[in-house]
Amino acid sequence: MIKRFNWAFLLLGLVGLAVILQFSTSNAFDTDSLYHIKHSFLYRTEGIFSGAFPWTQYSVISTYAADLWYGFHILTLPLSWFSDLGTGIKVGGVLVTVISGLLVFAAFRRLKIKWPAMWVLVFLFATADVLYRFAMFRPHPLSLGLALLIFTYLNTESSRFSKIILFLAGFFFSWTHLSLSWLPILVWAVTAAVQILQKKKIYWQGPVAMASGLIGGLLLRPNPFGAAKLAYIQVVQLLFEKKLPLRFGRELIPFSWENFVDQLVPITIALAMAIIFLIWMIRKKERQQSSVWASLILAVIFFFLTFAVARRSNEVFVGFVVIFMALLFERYRAVAARIKLRSIVALLALVLVIYAPIKTVYRFDTYLANTFPIDHFKDAALWLKENSRPGDVVFNIHWDRFADLFFWNNSNYYINGMDPIFEYSFKPELYWKTHFLAIDAGTAFTCGMIRCTAEQTEDTYKVLKNDFRASYIVVEKLRNPKLLQYLQSFVGYQKVFDNNAQTVFRIM
Repeated sequence: MIKRFNWAFLLLGLVGLAVILQFSTSNAFDTDSLYHIKHSFLYRTEGIFSGAFPWTQYSVISTYAADLWYGFHILTLPLSWFSDLGTGIKVGGVLVTVISGLLVFAAFRRLKIKWPAMWVLVFLFATADVLYRFAMFRPHPLSLGLALLIFTYLNTESSRFSKIILFLAGFFFSWTHLSLSWLPILVWAVTAAVQILQKKKIYWQGPVAMASGLIGGLLLRPNPFGAAKLAYIQVVQLLFEKKLPLRFGRELIPFSWENFVDQLVPITIALAMAIIFLIWMIRKKERQQSSVWASLILAVIFFFLTFAVARRSNEVFVGFVVIFMALLFERYRAVAARIKLRSIVALLALVLVIYAPIKTVYRFDTYLANTFPIDHFKDAALWLKENSRPGDVVFNIHWDRFADLFFWNNSNYYINGMDPIFEYSFKPELYWKTHFLAIDAGTAFTCGMIRCTAEQTEDTYKVLKNDFRASYIVVEKLRNPKLLQYLQSFVGYQKVFDNNAQTVFRIM
């Protein structure tokens, strides 16, 4: 009865939190949400067995005809029944927050940690990035919840039930978010290494079940091998190409130390306290369970990745830090009477528990100013839909505006979307020609190389007409004022739509 009450209480709390987060703004927390709901809509209206995606004409996504997030789009297909897909995004955001929170709760319950609901809240309010991520209608929060759940099942006693859970977790992980499938593999590798060092043996049945699920999630989709190639490009090739000045989403840019001060000071202080307590226990020759060491190692790995590779690694770092602290807190409760200055430790912990959420809520509130109006490109996209021919190519200068246009208009095709690495992998010289226009360094001329002399530049009109076969180009006035001025003055372009934010030109 008590367990059911805990689940019900947590569910009610998560629903309340999710609703507050979603309806704190009418905007979308991320433009990818617009792409995801629209892709679900296409599966509902055109069938779920086609991997073809011609809407990004100059992208390997179109070449390999595959969907990296296939399972997520299938699971969220019912949300596309809303007459207003924006409502589907909001309802989907609530569901993602609630389900992801329940996965994290299940992970703490599996480790038999006292007050698991409290630790879920500690995790969600540890940093503004975590809270903001969990508000998004994307597969990322679900993947993080599944990763923590997989960790707990790999670090507890194996049973038939646990193997089923690991299989299902692996399956849904790769089925919904294939390009992040390396995460449960890394979790297993660290866990296995700790178990070998500590117990001189390795548990294989659970990992095999998880691996089988990962493979099943890859295969149960249209064109799985095309999807695998896309995942390789998005993860491995992107990692090697980061030395180039490619344009990335903010979440793929590494943390700076200013970001550390802004986000991670409270959780890092709490981690330091936990490590000090761990050292005290080691000196007392108290043996630690493998999950303690594995969670600490994973936290360190993702702390490094946060600063070396991508900002979004900090959410995984926070997840394993909270697991590490929760596990040690269980030991602290058992030996608290033997620890001097325990009241100071408790006071410091209380300060962190109060300070971190206040700081997180404050920072989250500042993030709301940077959310994305769902109807920002509505007028321009609908004009194109109503006045152009189906299949006409619209040159979207910025890769991150694909979702805004695609959401309102899937009649036309575009240049690229989701990630710039997909256009770069398709044809680097086309990427650079787009790049210089996007950064407003190219107007009448652009270039297909990273560095160009005057002799190597090419006429922009010919590039748009011949290389991209574009019929229209959409310009944001604030982002590309120089390019806008060129398009208005050159005879080869006809202004056909104009509002306060965007201008559409027909390429004659």
